[in-house]
Amino acid sequence: MCLSPISLWADFETFTNEVGQILEVELLELNKAGNQVSVRLRSGNTVYAELSFFSVSDCQRIRKWWKGGQADIARLQPDFRIEISVR
Repeated sequence: MCLSPISLWADFETFTNEVGQILEVELLELNKAGNQVSVRLRSGNTVYAELSFFSVSDCQRIRKWWKGGQADIARLQPDFRIEISVR
């Protein structure tokens, strides 16, 4: 069995498109407008898809995933500032 480096650490999930086709992709990013998602295929290629390409329930799951990730990023931001002056 030969595993690609991507398959060893990637978090692939199963999604369904609007016509019922099953896809396995790793979610990467939802654009600022919230209407396009970038995903990584098992081949390693990154593609961009309109959110409307996915089923309604998967669109909701993608938005929830993105909001959760953004909340994690906000929690990791430092809440203090250090000022240094050089003489």
